[in-house]
Amino acid sequence: MTGMSTVLLELAVTWGVLLASPGPDTLAVVQSATTASRRDGLLTAVGVISGITLWLVTAMTGLSTLLTRVEWLYDVLRVFGAGYLAYIGVTSVRSALRMPRTAGNPFSGTAQPRTGFVGWQAWRRGFLTNAGNPKAAVFFVGLFAGLLPVRASAQLRIAVLLLMIVMATLWYFAVAFLVSLAPVFERYQGNIRTINLVTGGVFLVFAGVILLGV
Repeated sequence: MTGMSTVLLELAVTWGVLLASPGPDTLAVVQSATTASRRDGLLTAVGVISGITLWLVTAMTGLSTLLTRVEWLYDVLRVFGAGYLAYIGVTSVRSALRMPRTAGNPFSGTAQPRTGFVGWQAWRRGFLTNAGNPKAAVFFVGLFAGLLPVRASAQLRIAVLLLMIVMATLWYFAVAFLVSLAPVFERYQGNIRTINLVTGGVFLVFAGVILLGV
């Protein structure tokens, strides 16, 4: 196996494990796909992938070092990101508390609430969820430093970018498709009030983690 193949394989394994780990990006896609529609879930996924691409490019080109050298810039992004996740969390919890306890229950005769987005709003939600976390840039710098040769060729760098973007696309699109399948979607819709409460709470926890720099 060539050196380039070894690097790409190690990166694919590491990145695959990280993608599959629960986080705000996956949660945003799941919530959009289950409380709105598959289309909204896919658009949110595109937004997340756009954010990942942004951080990948900044890390690969060295621009992300600004975040480690200019402390106030890192803090501004961190506070903004935490604030946005907190906003999503509060909105989800408030929406759930306003629903009747029978909302989404197929036996209650209560109409199932839908909270669809305009296309760009679904994309924006995914993008800001990811791009609002500057720790992602620091993470990618560390990942590349650990796996890429010091003098990595342009060919290898491009291959790494394409591999990570393609893997992220496949993962988040698969999540959006799977949770919006009829049986799963109906199950989620049947418990939409509880789901909004739980996901809202989780978003608030993520916001706290980012804000505190944990």
